[in-house]
Amino acid sequence: MTIKKILRYIVIGGIFLIPFAVLIPIFGIGEMMIFPFITGKGFAFRALVEIIFVAWAVLAIVDKTYRPRFSWVFGCLSIFVLVMLLSAILGENPLKSIWSDFERMEGWLLLAHLWAYFVVMTSMFREEKWWYHLINTSFVVSFIMSIYAFCQLLGLAQFHSGGTRADATLGNSSYLGVYMLLHIFLALFMLFKQKGKIMMQSLYAVLAVIQFVVLIYTGTRGSYAALFGGIVLAALLVAIFDREKESARIRRGAIIILIILAAGLGTFYSIRNTDFVKNSNLLNRAASIFNTESYFSRSNIWAMAFNGFKERPVLGWGQEGFNYVFNKDYKPAMYGQEQWFDRAHNVFFDWLIAGGILGLLGYLSLYFVAIWAIWKGPGYHMKTVKKAIWTGMLAAYFIHNLAVFDHLASYMLFILILGYLHAKQGPKPIMWLEGNDAKKEKVADSDSAAYILPGAVLILIICLYSVVWKPLKANTSLMAALSSRSALESLTNFKLAISYDTAYQQEIREQMATLAPKITAGLKDKDAEDSKTYVKNQLELFVKASPNDARAYMFLGQYLSQLGDYAGAEKYLTDALRLSPAKQAFMFNLGQTYFTEGKKEEGYKMFKKAFEEEKSYDQARSLYVMAALYSGHGGEIYDVVKPILAGPSPEPKIIQFFGIDDTNKALLIKYCEQIKKEDPLNVGLRVLLSQAYLMNGNKDRALKELKDLKGEYPEYATDLDKYIDMVVKQK
Repeated sequence: MTIKKILRYIVIGGIFLIPFAVLIPIFGIGEMMIFPFITGKGFAFRALVEIIFVAWAVLAIVDKTYRPRFSWVFGCLSIFVLVMLLSAILGENPLKSIWSDFERMEGWLLLAHLWAYFVVMTSMFREEKWWYHLINTSFVVSFIMSIYAFCQLLGLAQFHSGGTRADATLGNSSYLGVYMLLHIFLALFMLFKQKGKIMMQSLYAVLAVIQFVVLIYTGTRGSYAALFGGIVLAALLVAIFDREKESARIRRGAIIILIILAAGLGTFYSIRNTDFVKNSNLLNRAASIFNTESYFSRSNIWAMAFNGFKERPVLGWGQEGFNYVFNKDYKPAMYGQEQWFDRAHNVFFDWLIAGGILGLLGYLSLYFVAIWAIWKGPGYHMKTVKKAIWTGMLAAYFIHNLAVFDHLASYMLFILILGYLHAKQGPKPIMWLEGNDAKKEKVADSDSAAYILPGAVLILIICLYSVVWKPLKANTSLMAALSSRSALESLTNFKLAISYDTAYQQEIREQMATLAPKITAGLKDKDAEDSKTYVKNQLELFVKASPNDARAYMFLGQYLSQLGDYAGAEKYLTDALRLSPAKQAFMFNLGQTYFTEGKKEEGYKMFKKAFEEEKSYDQARSLYVMAALYSGHGGEIYDVVKPILAGPSPEPKIIQFFGIDDTNKALLIKYCEQIKKEDPLNVGLRVLLSQAYLMNGNKDRALKELKDLKGEYPEYATDLDKYIDMVVKQK
């Protein structure tokens, strides 16, 4: 067997193996990694793509049959990847924009691998049959994924993202939703492709139904809306444009589908608030699509993204740059939401932030050129119903991406779709890759591959070592540090993870900061002091590497506070607040530091500012009240503390702060008496007033208040007698 044949088998085998990467969690490989549902697949995808790309490159050098060919799909994809590289280099954090982090495993590095995957697939698969083999391979994977999801629903396997929503091996219900969504449309396409083959059509129909059921049980609203929208568009296209005589039955079917969907949507909308819907988790979740309040947090995030775009409109912030925008333009009303959004939860806003207008246009061009290839592209001749299915699939993917972000599994399918459309266009040779005479059938000697192979293997080893092996070892060492039982072992593994000197140092240092107090507490004498110095130095390097990242300053500030270096903590927490001026969490940390330093006035003002940023934030209200009482500003907070005192169960800690001195004790009586005048029927408030009297040493007034209350509300006599008995026994 010649080297060329071996290389060809490696490349083709690798291409067909790549779809199975999403199943890696089944084998337990990811359990020793942090973010196992992301990193395991990510490292496998990188390794397989690098292997097949290098093997293909040798083939392409010695045999121009395997060299890339041009289509507008390929051209737009290549331009998009180049634009995003430029964006990463000129972005806020080039290193992270290129390498991403363990939690996402994306960045420009993923785009480069997806581009390489596309090039290899389209260069190797010139015949249509290969694409159908690859699509069928993906169906095998999706079927295994479906079986896993059914095992979760039957209680035979655990859910990974909490609750009862299927997530299979992807670890996230929305990821599984879009994965099944695209496979449903691919199954419909293959069903119509198998005209006259009843067995094959039945098989694809069953696959589509299975994938539909799994999609439903993911509970992913974006997938629901996307499936509905994609099918509606496909049916409309068939009903309007399919005028072939033999398609009359299909056209009638499309019209019937439209009628059923319209009627079904109207019916569901009319019963969305009924107990029948509310008592079903899946139906209730689907009904929440019509609830505009559910879009509150995301609409805020989208507004932030647009503001960030206006600041860097041309090439954006670079991939993984949304963190900077989120912190800078944080909305105080989002106090109850995730505090560290790194995505806009809208693919189009994500690309707008990452690559500016050029990045977004580059991404959108992939949809435009794909639609053009389906309907107008050269060499792409197929029945209208098949064109409609492909168009519906792209529309469904587009709709789904309006409310979520992409991930490896959906990226891989999107690249497969683009690759198929490229191949169907009949791509043309690229002259400068073909040599001086592209028309001659000139193929290099097979044995010449032997001369190129050693260099190619060396390049592959370097790539696998730097892009896969080192980050993988850093990841597993980090996981070992987080799961270590002893403080010394944990610190040793953190140091090992850092020692690999990868692009993921920031994430390792963040995780180290969260465990640092526990590690230090578990060590003694010199080991404890050395650990403090080491962690501090690492967090200082974090700040130096990411000078505009509020998280870096927050972690260092918090750690210095734990060490007792309050002046240093104040400095870095002030910088964190400078970078995210409306984030209440930073104000809480800085306010607490001020009080610890004895700067009561500064602490009071900081907690007051945190409350005034968003007055509906109950925690900010409570902290402001306590800060005011502690700093001597208790007389200024009646309107702020009134909802707390008049509420059903005032926080015990706040009552304790009222008891720290005679002034505050008198204030509690004053405030309770004033509220009593405004709301004399508030039983709980009057019990609190009796407690205030008792705190001030006025036992008689406390008893009188309780006895008066008992006379007015005899139904509470049993509970009030207990309070009276407690007051009587009070010395």
